[in-house]
Amino acid sequence: MNLNDRGEGPVEGFEQNRVRAGAGWQFGRARVEAGYEWQYGQQRSAPWSHRHVLFVEFTFSPDTFGTE
Repeated sequence: MNLNDRGEGPVEGFEQNRVRAGAGWQFGRARVEAGYEWQYGQQRSAPWSHRHVLFVEFTFSPDTFGTE
């Protein structure tokens, strides 16, 4: 959210909305997440735009504290 509008850059108010849904799987210290994200955004020089994003994320957490 932007509190003011200086005539350049982001516009005032809520300029982006996102809805995200996904599923994740844990494999030991590794995690895989996949899903869909819908983005709805306002630009200064264009009408509102929609983006559809399919994503796959990989995360690995090393055992740095000896907890496993």
